[in-house]
Amino acid sequence: MYVLTIDQRGSSTDVDRVPGLLAELARLVPGATFERSVGDELQGVLQSPAEVVDTALHALRDGHWYVGIGVGAVDQPLPASPREGSGPAFVAARLAVERAKAAGHVPLAVEAGTEGTPRRGAASRPAGAGDGASGTPAAPPGEREAANAEAVLRLIGRLVQDRTAAQWKVVD
Repeated sequence: MYVLTIDQRGSSTDVDRVPGLLAELARLVPGATFERSVGDELQGVLQSPAEVVDTALHALRDGHWYVGIGVGAVDQPLPASPREGSGPAFVAARLAVERAKAAGHVPLAVEAGTEGTPRRGAASRPAGAGDGASGTPAAPPGEREAANAEAVLRLIGRLVQDRTAAQWKVVD
């Protein structure tokens, strides 16, 4: 499962953009439940990687959001409200959105959530490091995949953010 935590950038000096993004995501990802979790933040749970990519890139395109993606298990049964959800993917999404705040030009991060695994941040260790060889501890399950997904999404996110209004008109 995928949990997205999306936090508004500069909310203390800006208008509340959460209702607008919620309406956009309802059109973009029909059937998915996104809702305000606290203050200027929203959260949703998705099952499709394609929907995760579409959602993340849509938020990045807008330019007003930090995007945290948590990948992993969620406690079942999944409640009707994402705010009531729990499990490693929820914890990972929280860690990811906090890392996204320090990410620089593309404010996005991906974290793998696993039971009992210390979370060090997908980007804190290069992909391929810690494979168990030479006494280096193996990466927790999913960490390499999360780091790879983050790298690709940041590359695409950079392109998305840098398009002008005229370029978006052509794309749309």
